[in-house]
Amino acid sequence: MHTRYSLPVRKHTGASTVTVGWHRLLSTFVIHVHGPNHATVVNRGDLYDRITDPRTVVNTARQWALIPPDLVEALVADQHT
Repeated sequence: MHTRYSLPVRKHTGASTVTVGWHRLLSTFVIHVHGPNHATVVNRGDLYDRITDPRTVVNTARQWALIPPDLVEALVADQHT
């Protein structure tokens, strides 16, 4: 199971999409940021770059996206589901 949250992009950051989530099979939180023409800006959270603290992806996402106040709690709940 993989959860994914699409976050509202901040204006003037160059990002077109920002998603964060929990990848259960890899046991990692993930963040993907895409810029113009779907170019990858950030792609973290894989077999070789495991992220175990949801605040890491939230703090990284904060540069490009607006963060819902309950996002960390939702990611933790996903991790324990």
